Amino acid sequence: MGVPPAFTAKAIKEENDSANGDNAPDAVVVIHKALKVEFSVFSPQWDGVAPFFKINEATEALADHKTKKSGKDTVSELPITAKDKGYTRCVLSQSFSDEANSTHTNKTFSIQVPDAKTHAQVKELYIQWKKTLVQSAD
Repeated sequence: MGVPPAFTAKAIKEENDSANGDNAPDAVVVIHKALKVEFSVFSPQWDGVAPFFKINEATEALADHKTKKSGKDTVSELPITAKDKGYTRCVLSQSFSDEANSTHTNKTFSIQVPDAKTHAQVKELYIQWKKTLVQSAD
């Protein structure tokens, strides 16, 4: 699918990426300006934390978040609401860690919407978009 219709894509590059000699961005956000919707994905070649995983405590509030561990897999879900009620976003982080083989991979997705009606409108598109993204390694 790539970039969904009526959305535009923007690469997000962390400051320390270029210091490590990495020129490829680890995160991409696709934005639908008219609907005020953002879909984001973070899938680093090396380990790291998604830039949109961070909460701005001055402007955002974290609702009950969930973390589930199952063997070597960890899934964290963070529902975040703007304090001014201008948007909500949900961040889903999935990681796999196998210390015996020195393997660690993670990918993080986020959806940001202005209200429940818009969320219902774009939910299926977001799910389809996530399914088209394939994580690969060198």
